[in-house]
Amino acid sequence: MFKDKQNTRPDKILEERLLLLVFMLTATVVSIGFLFAYPKYLGPIILSVFVFIILSIYITITILQSGETAILYGGLANEILKNKKTCYTITNQNKKVILQNELAKDLLKNEPIIDFLKKHIVTDESNIQKLKELEYASENLKENTQELALKFDDSTIFSNYEWYRITLRPITLNNTQTTEITNPSNFDKRYNLYQFWSIENITSLKTIDDLFKEERRAFYNFLNYLPVGIYVLNSKGKIDYTNKTLSTMLGTPKENILGKEIDQFLTKATNSEEKLSNGSIQYNAYIKISNKIHEYLVKIDHFKEGEDIQTRGIVIGEIPTNNTLQQNYKEIVSQSNSIFNLSPFGMMLLDKDLTIKRVNQQFTDILGVPSPSQLQNNYLTNYLDEESIQKIKKQIDTYTSSSGKLQVAYFDLNFQKKKENKILRIYICPSFSSTLQIKENITGIILFCLDTTEQKNLETQFAQAQKMQAMGQLAGGIAHDFNNLLTAMIGFCDLLLQRHGPKDSSHADIIQIKQNANCAAELVRQLLQFSRKQPLKPELNSITDILLTYTPLLKRTVGNQVELKFNHGENLDLIKVDKVQFLQVVLNLCVNAKDAMNKKGTLTISTQTETLLEPYHFGAETIEAGTFVRMDVTDSGCGIPLENLSRIFEPFFSTKQNIVGSGTGLGLATVYGIVRQMEGFIKVNSTVNVGTTFSIYLPAHSSQNITKTTEETTSFRTLNDKKGRAVLTPTPMPPADKDKIILGLSLSATDNLNQTPENIENIRILLVDDEDSVRTFAQRALRKKGYTVVSCNSAENALEALEQDKNFNLLITDMVMPGLNGIELSKLVLEQIPDIKIILASGYSEDILKGEFADVENMSFIPKPFSLSDLTQKVYEVLEG
Repeated sequence: MFKDKQNTRPDKILEERLLLLVFMLTATVVSIGFLFAYPKYLGPIILSVFVFIILSIYITITILQSGETAILYGGLANEILKNKKTCYTITNQNKKVILQNELAKDLLKNEPIIDFLKKHIVTDESNIQKLKELEYASENLKENTQELALKFDDSTIFSNYEWYRITLRPITLNNTQTTEITNPSNFDKRYNLYQFWSIENITSLKTIDDLFKEERRAFYNFLNYLPVGIYVLNSKGKIDYTNKTLSTMLGTPKENILGKEIDQFLTKATNSEEKLSNGSIQYNAYIKISNKIHEYLVKIDHFKEGEDIQTRGIVIGEIPTNNTLQQNYKEIVSQSNSIFNLSPFGMMLLDKDLTIKRVNQQFTDILGVPSPSQLQNNYLTNYLDEESIQKIKKQIDTYTSSSGKLQVAYFDLNFQKKKENKILRIYICPSFSSTLQIKENITGIILFCLDTTEQKNLETQFAQAQKMQAMGQLAGGIAHDFNNLLTAMIGFCDLLLQRHGPKDSSHADIIQIKQNANCAAELVRQLLQFSRKQPLKPELNSITDILLTYTPLLKRTVGNQVELKFNHGENLDLIKVDKVQFLQVVLNLCVNAKDAMNKKGTLTISTQTETLLEPYHFGAETIEAGTFVRMDVTDSGCGIPLENLSRIFEPFFSTKQNIVGSGTGLGLATVYGIVRQMEGFIKVNSTVNVGTTFSIYLPAHSSQNITKTTEETTSFRTLNDKKGRAVLTPTPMPPADKDKIILGLSLSATDNLNQTPENIENIRILLVDDEDSVRTFAQRALRKKGYTVVSCNSAENALEALEQDKNFNLLITDMVMPGLNGIELSKLVLEQIPDIKIILASGYSEDILKGEFADVENMSFIPKPFSLSDLTQKVYEVLEG
């Protein structure tokens, strides 16, 4: 007759039963009407009326039974719906929501509570266990309360999760009290049973509780481990509290101290009690632990706690005796004096008027004063320049001003001592009258002085070496580009000279152009030496023999008015140098010395052996320890000013400006490049109006390393590839009466090489160079000889040409090109044409010759700039093998 009570709210059940009662009463009234209208049916109608009356009475009884439940439910529902602070939800045993307030609707979003909690639970082991207990209580109709951490989104605070207190209570509206249900199946038959859930956000309470616990713990630790003992006496004089420090002082566990009198542990010293101005009392006390007397200072005061007067006391650590204090004072003074007097840097104490109160020996040595006593009570203004004094006074004003910061300041000072320039760094800091470092306690200042002359010189050398390295890289790049231009200029001059003979009016002009191009090549050669990209021919030689050989040349160079002296060292090891380059180093230094002495004075060249026991840091580079042959070139000239000393090795830097016959500024730059290329280094020591000494260090080689070979009998060097074929073969100088040679470049008007390969008309050459002028000259020169030439302006274009035609006998390519370089192109071409011959051209060659292509077959090299005859002869040599 009735619906399942477990799935219907009590107010709905009451409503249904009232409607049913109305229906029964109406049916009864209608039946009575039928009784009067149809008397003949008296029996059935009376039976129907009786049935309806019985049913109405039954329904009325059930209404009376469920009325109280509905009223209770209505009151509970009213309280739930009005609550705006806690989420309330009532569900039946099928987990269907019967009633919930707006907060619960917003939070749960119509999800079952257990599913909602599983979705948002923080995956912590404790949380998961609490959720399982809550789920078990729901399944078994048990009352349960848990505090869970739930996570919703990243905008929440407190580590992105919130705390909720979840409470579950099984309720029945027949009995408002929670009933412990031992058999839910039997209970369901007798009662309308529901689950009452409350969800309360307790994040703030949880946070406050955690903070309170943390503060209590921190405060407990703070009191317990204070560096002083603390105790509290109750009104009866018994110890109610003591911290850990006091129990440690007394050597007794805390539990043995509580409830006893403090006099049982601390013995008050006679006549030591003293009343302080704030009303508290202090006295000295002692205790004997392990046959040792420990003395303490005890301070006590009284306070009121409710109606009782209690006492708190503080026990301060062991009090040193006068003898101990005096001994400590002597030790501190001794340590202070040791630090002050034996400090590796100068220290000076000044008052605010800059009167010297104390100074150590290091500072007096820096100032050039015999002893500290001569500086005592003198003014610092008598020893430092006005500018430095003003800096110190300004810093004192900064310290004493309201906005000044109490920090260490410093400045650098150029100080001259016995005609020697010193660079000093002065540190300034305030001195105080007490341990409280505040402006009111400033009594003066302390100066710390460091001699940074050597450090500054090393920094200057380091910066100079870095600058020279950068300039070397720049010079190498410029030299490479210039060699391309000079190759074209010299080559086109050769082409013109073939059409304009000696009797032609243009012949002399063309020769002049070529000579100037060769002069430019000399300048480029010096740049390459400076950048260490010019190949050398180093051999083991005796430095004494070299100097003796070229002594006449050196004397003619410096002139008759300069006295040239030699101090040759004895038993010197050999040096591995290129004689020509080494001679240029000596000549450049001698010429500079002659100019510095205004062509009159004394020039001394001395040699000796010197051993470095540890690596020497030469600017950005490191010279390994070892034995060196040292050559000093000393003049008695004007010297080099300090401001120019750091720039003398820079390319194009010269102090001889606007002087007739002055150089290009590459002399010392070339010296630097050659010396570093020979794995040596150079140092300079100069004093204005006294003179300058250039010291050159070259690695020493034992004379046992000399091996006489046929290569030593000739002045030419041949570089071979891995099959033994010539890669670079310098051409011997022709006789002076036949040709004029500058830097190995022929100034002849015509190409005198008449040799040509057989079947020259069938020889095809692939020419690759990104410089249009060089490519045009080379193409014309080779075609004029009879070769078939295909030219390309890049490696990529050359590879495209090879895709169309692979019938080439020779590849001539520049080393440095955009995209693929000459080496990479050569290797790709060899893969397609294994038998092709290759000639590489470059403006500089040393690094290349050290192995970049020596392991590649069929490959030769020609340096730039080259003339027409250089090119055609190299092509002939390579093709003929």
